[in-house]
Amino acid sequence: MKTSDIYPSISVIIPVYNVEKYVSKCISSILNQTYKNYQLILVDDGSTDTSGTICDEFACVDDRIEVIHKENGGLSDARNKGIDWCIDKGIGEWITFIDSDDFVHPQFLEKMMEAAVSTNSDVAVCGMTSDFEQWNVIQKNFDGKKIYNNKEACLFIYTNEKQHATYVSACAKLFKTSLLKNIRFPYGKLYEDQFTTYKIIYKATKIVEIGDKLYGYYMRDSSIMHSPFSLRCYENLEACTQAELFFTEHGEFKIAEEAEKKKKMITARYAISARKYKMYNMVPKKYRMMFFKAVYIIYNTCGNDYCEFFLAQYYPRFIKLYSYVKKVLCVKDRGRKVNE
Repeated sequence: MKTSDIYPSISVIIPVYNVEKYVSKCISSILNQTYKNYQLILVDDGSTDTSGTICDEFACVDDRIEVIHKENGGLSDARNKGIDWCIDKGIGEWITFIDSDDFVHPQFLEKMMEAAVSTNSDVAVCGMTSDFEQWNVIQKNFDGKKIYNNKEACLFIYTNEKQHATYVSACAKLFKTSLLKNIRFPYGKLYEDQFTTYKIIYKATKIVEIGDKLYGYYMRDSSIMHSPFSLRCYENLEACTQAELFFTEHGEFKIAEEAEKKKKMITARYAISARKYKMYNMVPKKYRMMFFKAVYIIYNTCGNDYCEFFLAQYYPRFIKLYSYVKKVLCVKDRGRKVNE
């Protein structure tokens, strides 16, 4: 793409909250983009450190930057504020979300827009990486582009572990702004993307995925992935339940079935985690289940290999007991078949 100015405008929305150590690098990664037709919306979500001041300083040197200061309301609220601002002002035919402690490759916007325009897609998706040693050289998941319809892309969220993180996240994507017209992120939820991204993707007709890893993220100790188990993790199950109902209502029974399986897997994992952290009695009653029931669900959903892998990861001392129980069940199954 030689002249990016002929391409549509992009609204880059970055929620900012107490990330003074990271936000400058994040903003600079946008200002260094090869694609120039964008508006950068920085939503300061009531930061108590110098993050808001840093945003204002950047705005003074580039008129494409808009800073919105608001009371703290959480990531969803900040993103929604940015979406509302874009739609109310009629700015940005496309929207992308970037977390303020992350950053993107200089060709992120260019390659995403080129992929979307050249394939007439409503959503563009790229790879993500936390390996920055070779950041100057574009790393790849695969060569070229892959095209999916909305149903195929939604299935990835629940059936493909490798693709799950790529498709469930609101980041590392370029959305047509029209897709977000009546969709907002849920206020105060820990797993806001799980509640929302599938709805946006389902509204799309065509999704293009490029193999380039253009979105860089840090795994901070305070991130959701690194945070210790807490009862708020059960909001993830609520998100799966809502997705199951959503797809059932839209007649997408295969996706609804996979969302239910995903919920069972997460329930099993959380049941074991709750016991590990001695919080099982505090788990909501509708999600309570004994350990062996959790293992049973994993076994029936994903098979023996994953069940053993799961136990090795989360409860290694049960491996021998599981092997014994499995042998007993196999003997019973053989006996049942002989009697039949």
